This record gives sequence, C-alpha cells and structure tokens, in this order.
Amino acid sequence: MPQVISANTLARGLVVFYGADGAWVDDIARAAVYHDKAAAEAGLAAAKLDEARARVIDVFLVDQKDGAEGRAALTLRNAIRAYGPTIDYLPASPTNAA
Repeated sequence: MPQVISANTLARGLVVFYGADGAWVDDIARAAVYHDKAAAEAGLAAAKLDEARARVIDVFLVDQKDGAEGRAALTLRNAIRAYGPTIDYLPASPTNAA
C-alpha cells in the first residue's frame, strides 16, 4: 500500500508532509510517495533525522491512495490532518463569544 510521511512543525504544530526533495510541505499532494516497505522505512529514517534536529515532531507513515480527486489519506484521522479541521475556527470576539 502506498504511503506518505507526516509530522507536525515544532514551532506551530502545523501538519506537514515529507517531500521527495527532503523538504517538509504543507500539501499531501506534494508529499513523496513510498510504494514498498523498504522505501517507506528509508524515507521514515531520513524524516526522523529532522525530528532529532527538532524541526518536526511525531513523524509517522500514512497509508494513502491516489484517485480521481487526487491524493487522500485512508483513515479519517489522517484525512482530517491532511485537509484541515471539520469545523470552521472562529477566534473569540464579542460577537461570537459563548
């Protein structure tokens, strides 16, 4: 099963994906895709070097598929991570404070 590598930025906690050039990108469509276990493990080892350097945290493999609508994570948790929250975020203000 094809996989991509995901993590969070250390400074802001944003979801990022490991790109083919070793850079972290914010779009799952630009992530490097690993088609076999050996390649995925090698990519994960390289990505974890950035975790050791405190650039990202929580580096892990994500099962994914490419379809008519583009690349998608197979689990709900990772789909939400890839495409954002399921609700709109509204910062507290006098008009929407509870």
